[in-house]
Amino acid sequence: TKGTEEATDSNLKMSKNFVAKLFEDLGGENWTDPALKNIEQNRQKNSILDQKNCIVKIELIDNNLTGFLGKYFGDMKSLKTINLMYNNLFGPIPLEIGFLPNLEELKLNSNKLSDNIPSEIGQLKGLNELVLAENQLTGKIPFEIGQLENLRSLKLNNNLLSGDIPSSIGRLKNLSLLHLKSNHLSGNIPNELGKLENLCWLFLNYNLLKGFIPSELGLLKNLNALHIDNNEITGNFLHSKK
Repeated sequence: TKGTEEATDSNLKMSKNFVAKLFEDLGGENWTDPALKNIEQNRQKNSILDQKNCIVKIELIDNNLTGFLGKYFGDMKSLKTINLMYNNLFGPIPLEIGFLPNLEELKLNSNKLSDNIPSEIGQLKGLNELVLAENQLTGKIPFEIGQLENLRSLKLNNNLLSGDIPSSIGRLKNLSLLHLKSNHLSGNIPNELGKLENLCWLFLNYNLLKGFIPSELGLLKNLNALHIDNNEITGNFLHSKK
């Protein structure tokens, strides 16, 4: 219908404007692969647009992106995937990314992002993967991360994060990988991690954690790897695979 066509045309215009802004702000002239700029030509190849001409995926891995991530990311409500790993992005993660109701995958690892992880990320209820590793993020892990009920992979390793591991992570029943290695995390390992019944890999090494290994961790039947070395933790780990 005419109304549908007009909406599709409007969506395409918005999508093009978004990509043009990305190209302008993140050094598009120097991108290794500039294919995203021609989103209509590459829509099938990269699954960038859906049938309504809305952007569903931004995937620019190791593409020589340089600059800040803009607030306008929060305007693209159709986005399901943001994968900008291995680039030269710096500055804070815009809190507006937390306003993307359809986001399933957020990978910003191996950049130079700094400042706190915005608590608004806790609003991304459909998120499966959150990978912010190998940046320069500071501050505490937001308690709101415990609201990401569909999360399967949480990788925050190799940053400058401090404070306690939030007990709310124990609510992430679908989590199979928790990677917090090489930060400045302190306090005790929360007992609540023993509720992560699907957890297979747990990396807490190279932090400032202290106290005892919670006995609750021994109940994690699917746990294949536990790394807690290079902390100030005492006691033994007794694993019961019943």
